[in-house]
Amino acid sequence: MDDPDVFAGLIVLLILIGIYLIPTIIAICRKAHYSAAAITINILLGWTFLGWVLALVLSLLNKPDRMPQQIVINQVVGDKNNLSKTKKQKDEE
Repeated sequence: MDDPDVFAGLIVLLILIGIYLIPTIIAICRKAHYSAAAITINILLGWTFLGWVLALVLSLLNKPDRMPQQIVINQVVGDKNNLSKTKKQKDEE
């Protein structure tokens, strides 16, 4: 380990591994919605430039904003003629 070339080679290797794992690191830190996909693609296909870019994009995507849909149900039960009468009118009959 006294050889400076070996030490420099290890430093370069660690830097390259860090660059390779940037999408994974970003996905974990941001708690991205697609973090599992980003990590998987980064590990398996990151060696291709396209796989690395795809993993980076997935790690930067946020969860799709979907507002819950409000459903209003108006249901009429019973006789339609009796609905217009008040309770007091029904009791008088």
